[in-house]
Amino acid sequence: METETWNQPAIIELSKRFVCLRADMQQWKSLQDQYERLRRMFRVDVVPTIIVTDPIGNEFYRCRGFIRGSDLQEVLKVLPRNLFNVYQSIKDMEANPNSISAKINAGIAYHRIRVAHISNKLLEGALKSDSVKSNDQMKENIETYRAINYYLLGELQKSIDLFEQLLDRFPNGEKQPVHLFYLVKLYLQDFKEDQAKKYLNMMQKRFPDNPYIKQAEDLFVK
Repeated sequence: METETWNQPAIIELSKRFVCLRADMQQWKSLQDQYERLRRMFRVDVVPTIIVTDPIGNEFYRCRGFIRGSDLQEVLKVLPRNLFNVYQSIKDMEANPNSISAKINAGIAYHRIRVAHISNKLLEGALKSDSVKSNDQMKENIETYRAINYYLLGELQKSIDLFEQLLDRFPNGEKQPVHLFYLVKLYLQDFKEDQAKKYLNMMQKRFPDNPYIKQAEDLFVK
């Protein structure tokens, strides 16, 4: 790693976006106890291991074993860069640990930087609260983010199932055009054009002036 990865000029430049820490568990015997705690905290069982996290330990990326500089460069390029809203949401959660709105805002902040697995973990926690259970608008909004997150994670069937459930559960919900658009998109991606057309027709009939219609129609052209 020292000779083929970390010394590459592109890696050096990209690493300036991060706060970097190296723990050499084999060299620093005097710090063995501290490094053992780090190893357990981050579940390291292979050396080298590269981990990228946010300030409270949510994991963005992990690589076990050797990785070439060119491959690591591609990974670092696409990792989230603008984390201001995430940092602010973390501060809000720490200041108000029982606040459901702080948890929801954090879930949305992670969604917007496309870290979908962390977003869903936070949003699923918010759904368990009584204040959300009794508020249909909040439930629809949170579940819509969750369904899109499943799409971002590549779990297409989970995304389809949740969007179809949302159509049934919130027939007059304000997010209906979004749900229909994603069902068109997902079924086309799953090579089920008849299903995609069904939801496009539903959108055209129910929301004739919605801008999502043009986007959905363009998907068929593509």
